[in-house]
Amino acid sequence: MQETATASFSDFRPRLGATSTLLTQYLLGKRVTWGSCGLKMVSKTVVRDGIGSYSYYICPAREHRRQDYVRNCDAPLFRVDQVDAGTWAWVKQLLTEPEAFARGLRKYRQRREEEDEPVRTRLAVVDDLLADNRLQLGRLLDLYLMGDFTKEMLTDRKSRPEKTILALEEERVDLVAQLDTGMITDAQVQNVKDFMAKVAPGIAVADADFDTRRGVIEALNVAAKLSVEDGEKVVRVQCVVGEDVYTLHPAGFLL
Repeated sequence: MQETATASFSDFRPRLGATSTLLTQYLLGKRVTWGSCGLKMVSKTVVRDGIGSYSYYICPAREHRRQDYVRNCDAPLFRVDQVDAGTWAWVKQLLTEPEAFARGLRKYRQRREEEDEPVRTRLAVVDDLLADNRLQLGRLLDLYLMGDFTKEMLTDRKSRPEKTILALEEERVDLVAQLDTGMITDAQVQNVKDFMAKVAPGIAVADADFDTRRGVIEALNVAAKLSVEDGEKVVRVQCVVGEDVYTLHPAGFLL
C-alpha cells in the first residue's frame, strides 16, 4: 500500500516544471490574496542584521506604493513559514481525517449557500419577469390574430416586451453561470474522496518534499485570504471541497 501511495505522490512533481525553482520557498505562491482589497499578494525574502532572513507575503499596494493602485495599503507582513505551515497542516488533516473533510465540506457549502442567496433571489425575480413579459407578448399576438390590432400596431407594441425578454434571458444565463461556478457535485466529492484514499497513506512523502506538497496544493486548488481581525492575523484557507480559518500565533505584527 505504501508503494502505491508513494507512486501517486510522485505524479505531482512533473506538473510544476520550470516554475518549481521559482516557488521553492513559497508553498502558496500566487495563491494568496489580501482580504481588504482582494489583490494577489507577492512573496519577498527580507534579510535582517543579527536576526537572519525571513520570507513574507506582502500586499503589492503596500510594497510598491505605485500609482497604478487605487490606494496605499496598510497590510502587515505575513511570514511565509507560518502561513504555509498552517495551511499544509490543514490540508494534511483534510486528506487523512474523514471528519475533517466532512466538516470542511459543510463549511464550504454553507458559505456558498449564503453567498448565492442574493443570486437565487434575483434569479426568481428574473423568472417571474420573464413569465409576465412572455404572457404579455402572447396576449398581443392573440389580439392581432383576432383582428383587434393592425400589423403596424402589433410591431409597435411588441417591441418593448421582446427587448425586455431578450435582456432578461441574457441576465438569467449569467445568474445560472454564477451558481454553477461554486457548485460542488456529488461526482466531484467522490473524486476527492478517491484522491484522499490514494494519497493519504503516503503523506510523509509530501512532508519531506516541497514539489510534492506544491503538487497537492495545486491538485486541490488551495487558496488563502489573509486579513487582520480584532488585532490578530487571520488566514482563511479553502480548496475545492472545504474551507477553514485559523489565527497566526504569535501575531508578531511587522508593519
